[in-house]
Amino acid sequence: MRINKVSLLLGRRGTGKTFYLKRVIMSYLMKQSKVLVVDTLDHPSYAGVKTIQTGEIARMGMGDCCRCWGSETDEILLACENFKNGLLIIEDATKFIEGRLQDSVKRLVYDSKQKNVDIIFVFHGFVACPPALFRICDNIVLFKTGDVPDVRKNDLPAFDEVCKAHEAVMKDSNPYAHKLVNIY
Repeated sequence: MRINKVSLLLGRRGTGKTFYLKRVIMSYLMKQSKVLVVDTLDHPSYAGVKTIQTGEIARMGMGDCCRCWGSETDEILLACENFKNGLLIIEDATKFIEGRLQDSVKRLVYDSKQKNVDIIFVFHGFVACPPALFRICDNIVLFKTGDVPDVRKNDLPAFDEVCKAHEAVMKDSNPYAHKLVNIY
């Protein structure tokens, strides 16, 4: 069902990232998988999704779609280590992830295959994403950004492919245009 991918979703506000994620969530739920969305605020786009506390993450069942939000980002990331067999979405990941990846983030990524978890980290652009995360993710879904891939030239695997995709998305007249780039 899952392929244990670690993905980055990059795009400025209003480019369709959350709408895209809602479609991804529906596809997982149709396969009777489970989905956890984490954020630092009670995002109105996920108002219909059940809110749970960090201690309930490990008890989620197949077919569950839940969200966990709060200002205690370290506590939330640590609790996410108990999430298995599903899709984990880190909304506005800039609030959770520092410039240098915390050990809890590394563990989430490195253990994703053993725990059968797909992870999507959502950022507003290339600059917002820590360089080390580019080197350990599998793909990038590019929406319109306010910056260019050149700011991470030395950090981006498949740099030329990312630049081509970014250019195509930016030139597209559709404000919600996006492209997937496999970087590993």
